[in-house]
Amino acid sequence: MSTIWIISLSTLLLTLLISAGAVLVLAYKKPTQGTALVRTGQGGLQIAFDKGMYILPGLQEAEEIDLSAKKIEVILLGKSSLHTKDHKRAEIKAEFLVRPNNESDDIARIALHIGCKNASDPMVLNRLFLAKFTEAIQTIGHTFTFEELLSNRDEFKEKVLNHIGMNLDGYMLYDLAIFDINEYT
Repeated sequence: MSTIWIISLSTLLLTLLISAGAVLVLAYKKPTQGTALVRTGQGGLQIAFDKGMYILPGLQEAEEIDLSAKKIEVILLGKSSLHTKDHKRAEIKAEFLVRPNNESDDIARIALHIGCKNASDPMVLNRLFLAKFTEAIQTIGHTFTFEELLSNRDEFKEKVLNHIGMNLDGYMLYDLAIFDINEYT
């Protein structure tokens, strides 16, 4: 009888050990390439970029934030074109690249204020930044003549980027490309 009891106890312990191992394996989440993992719930907010973390089912939730750059187009045509220093009007097509900053505090700010799913939504990003980017192009463009805009694109770009700043409530302004500058008549 004692041999059966020892075998039963061993089987029970082995089953418990395998079950605990399976729970640990299933509870471990790692962010995919180009994302950050945001864990909320019991234990507070935690962010992981390249290491994984355990997510306790029912007590915690995990979502990913896409860290890749997203484009925001600014198109100033016709009556919306910018006024230059020499009182001409310039039509401009530009593309800004923004992405979440790779800092835990910035990812937490985005997750709390915008939400992980909305962090890379083009409509949300346009709502957040389009007016600011358009205003920067118009403000800086007003300090250049039309000919200076054409011949000094790099200087214009740098001044626009400096006017906006690089850190935008958890996002980072990654780049600006100016594709087209034409005179509007």
